Amino acid sequence: ILPAAIILLIILSFSSYFISKNLINNEINYKMEYKAEQLKSDIEGKLTAHSRVAETLAKTVEVSGTTLTKDQYKDIVEKFTGVNSDTLGTGIWFEPNKYKADIKYFGPYAYKDKDKIVYTDEYAIDSYDYPSKDWYKAAMDSGQNIVWTTPYVDDVTKITMVTAASPFYDDNKNFLGVTTADINLTSLQDIVNKLKFGKTGNAFLITQGGTYIAGVKSDQIMKL
Repeated sequence: ILPAAIILLIILSFSSYFISKNLINNEINYKMEYKAEQLKSDIEGKLTAHSRVAETLAKTVEVSGTTLTKDQYKDIVEKFTGVNSDTLGTGIWFEPNKYKADIKYFGPYAYKDKDKIVYTDEYAIDSYDYPSKDWYKAAMDSGQNIVWTTPYVDDVTKITMVTAASPFYDDNKNFLGVTTADINLTSLQDIVNKLKFGKTGNAFLITQGGTYIAGVKSDQIMKL
């Protein structure tokens, strides 16, 4: 009887262990999936709200066209920059000589500098040549309302950002230029970096092409 009882206890102990282990693992997986979905929802919400800034700005330009003055367009980009808290800056980029025949580059742009909005003409110059930029060509060629760039460091502000770009057209549906809304990656990085899985787990964010954005340090990336 005693050996049989010992064997039975061993079996029950192992059974309890595996059942408990499965329950704990299922609970952990559930919490991880919940947090991951929450993170995805938060980021998608921010990106959607941000992309609408560029789309709405493009529709505004299509209605106004070349009738507005430089000062009026200056006011527009300043106002649109302040519409969404996550938006770093907005710009309107006309095809060369399409705004006015005697003006080659016209690209009013405004961006946030701490608690104020700054307007600049620094991008509307030959040396920058905004029609050659990837975000401009992508919006022009895609045929979509919105295209997104991969992360890059801006030449003027020196900030790492992602740009949502939207094409705009004249009354005859001829391509007239591109509007942009830039988002500072810091806002997305803050969301990801604050999310923890237990004591040692971290979430991390990468682009579809595999470019790292946020969540783990460079020495940790090498171990993934």
